[in-house]
Amino acid sequence: MTEKENKYKVFSNEGNLSNVFLVKVFLFFGIELLLTALLTYGISYLFNVTLPINDEANMIIYLVITIVSMIGLIISSIFILKKTLVDLNGGIIPTIIFIVCMSVLLSSLSFYIGIYEVLPLAVLISSVLFFIMCAFGLLFKGRLGWLIALAIGLLVSAGVIALITIFLLPLMLFGSYEAANFSYTSFYIAEWILLIYSAIITIIDVNRLKQFAANNEGNNALAIYFSISLYNDFILILLRVIFVLLRNRNNN
Repeated sequence: MTEKENKYKVFSNEGNLSNVFLVKVFLFFGIELLLTALLTYGISYLFNVTLPINDEANMIIYLVITIVSMIGLIISSIFILKKTLVDLNGGIIPTIIFIVCMSVLLSSLSFYIGIYEVLPLAVLISSVLFFIMCAFGLLFKGRLGWLIALAIGLLVSAGVIALITIFLLPLMLFGSYEAANFSYTSFYIAEWILLIYSAIITIIDVNRLKQFAANNEGNNALAIYFSISLYNDFILILLRVIFVLLRNRNNN
């Protein structure tokens, strides 16, 4: 076999390993979304039976459940990072806990803020937007520096808007219509900023995944890590779309 053929064989094998790793990541991602959908449906049904929304006391319970599930997400994400990047023994158990916490969070939010009316449309819009961003991330060949800078700029902008709104709270509490109207408009703008930010982060994460797959064989633990990263990107986009649709519904 000639040197040229040997090089072609090496590049071909590397390409196959890269494709296998990408397929593995998106397979895990699909399984995680499917489990989330099934668990969210089941938990929502359980909430509907045991904690009817028309009882004011249950609203407090939903708020507590939301907070606890968010804490569970943070703790389980730390364990996922440790399992996949430190000892590489996998992260299946913390990943399952993470998905369960996310499902509980989505279920409690669905009752707490009433997202059932917009949820089907939100899932459709989020899915289309997410996979378009994935395509951009896979096809993008330039440097990511400007995208990262843009994402940071958007996040800082949303933070500034949030701070301004916090400073306006005393005026709103005293019944200032101008402050309330400004706050409402600012939050609407912030939601769009955060939606664009989530889309850009998806491009960055997918491009980072592509670069990693091209240079490393990867294992199941790292595939789980990257799939959870994509999973978080999708959920963030979904939540942003839900809030935008809810605000549009309330305006109408």
